Formats: sequence, C-alpha cells, structure tokens
Amino acid sequence: MFHSVPDWLDPTYNFGIMSAKTTGSNGQAIRTAFEDIDVGDEEEGDGSAIETMMQRYCRQMYVQESLKHRYGEVAGKLRFDIAPGSSAAIDCIGEQLAGSGDLPTERIYGKVVRVTYLIDAQNQRAGTAFAFTHLRTSEENENDQLTVTVPPLYNQAWAGAPLVV
Repeated sequence: MFHSVPDWLDPTYNFGIMSAKTTGSNGQAIRTAFEDIDVGDEEEGDGSAIETMMQRYCRQMYVQESLKHRYGEVAGKLRFDIAPGSSAAIDCIGEQLAGSGDLPTERIYGKVVRVTYLIDAQNQRAGTAFAFTHLRTSEENENDQLTVTVPPLYNQAWAGAPLVV
C-alpha cells in the first residue's frame, strides 16, 4: 500500500519550519533591524515534532485502509445525542440459544458517518438511523494495530458530541 503524503505535511512544502526565527514560533522574541544581535544565531529545531506527526499520520492511514470496507447501519428510537464524526459502541444481541434464557452479546465499535431522522407526525412514528464505518470487534478495538488513540495533528482525541444541546 502506497500513499502520497499530503502537501501540508510534506517537509519540502512546509516553509513554516524554516521561518521559526522570523515568526517567533520558537519561543524567542522576533528580532528587529535595530538590535545588535544577529538574527541567525539560534539553531533550527531538529524536526522531531514533524517526524512524530508524520509517523502518527502514517499509522492512521494504515488503520483507515485496514478497516475502510467495514460498514454497517443501525436503526432505533429517536435520539439526538450522537452526531456524525462521533465514535460509538454498539451492543449487538445475538439469537437466543435453545433452552437458555441468556442472549449472547457482542460489542462493536465504529465511527458515525451519517445520521438520518424519521419524524412522521401523521402516523406518530419517529426514529434514527446511524451509518457506521471502520467497524471492529472488542478484541480488534484493544489491538494496537487496528486502533488509533491519538489523532496525528492533536494531542487529545475527540470522542464525539451531541447533535443538539
């Protein structure tokens, strides 16, 4: 599997790395022409932040490609607490075994990509349908090869939000 790195992440296009001295992004005050100190005294960063971001981006691409064809839909009662982009867990109830009162359950994890509402006032019905992608089982969700806990650009993951407050 080969993917081109996006232009915004390619170091040959990322001129912001080279401009740390002129923008003040390295934590140093921006130099002016009236100061006696030479502008080029500080050393450039080692690029480790960009390298880490690229590694995280490659890992995310691998996981997305591994799970991209796992898709499913779930319909249920009307609810407004899950928006597209949210991560969700689905408790699947299996068939009842003969002679047993217990129903086997399995939890499946996925990303919500579409939410559809049905509100029918005439027939007094309402419901919500969710479309999920990148579905995985509980065991696969615990597997480091198939789960990304931190997105490549941010330090904290966004788990989701309600559609209405």
